[in-house]
Amino acid sequence: MTDIAEELAGIPLPEDEGGGVDGAPVAEGEAAPSPFIGREEFWGLFQAAHQIPGHMAGLQTLITAPDRPAAKPASDAIYDICVDTPSMHWLLAPGGVWVPRILAIAAYGVPLMADLRRERRERRESKAAPLTAHDDPVQGAAVFVEPPGD
Repeated sequence: MTDIAEELAGIPLPEDEGGGVDGAPVAEGEAAPSPFIGREEFWGLFQAAHQIPGHMAGLQTLITAPDRPAAKPASDAIYDICVDTPSMHWLLAPGGVWVPRILAIAAYGVPLMADLRRERRERRESKAAPLTAHDDPVQGAAVFVEPPGD
C-alpha cells in the first residue's frame, strides 16, 4: 500500500464511528442513514454527465447515450464500484461539490475538443483539395507591368 493510501485508510469516517452520516448516534433498532446519494440520483447524474456536454457540443451520440439498453446497468455498476471503493466515495457524497464541478469542466471541455477536431479536419480537407487560381498565391496574384516608354 502506498503512503497516500495508508493515510486515506487511516482517516476515520463518520460511519466508522458507529454514528449516522454526520457522526450523530443512531437510535437502537434504527438503521443508520446512508452516507451516499441513492442509486436513482446517481443515475440522474450519469445521464447529465452525457447529455449536458452532448448538447453543448451538438453530439447526438452523447445526448442519446443514456437511452441505450446498457446505460442503466453501466450506471448501476459504476455506483456499486463507488460504494465498494472508499477512495471513490466522494462521487456519492450528498450535496457534494465535485460532480457539479466535473460536469462544468465537461460542459466546457467537450465542445472545445469537438470544435478543435472539426477545425483540424477542415484544415486537412482544405490542404488536400486542389488549388484554384484564387487559392494559388502565384496564379491569383495581380501582376504589375510597367508601361513601356519611360
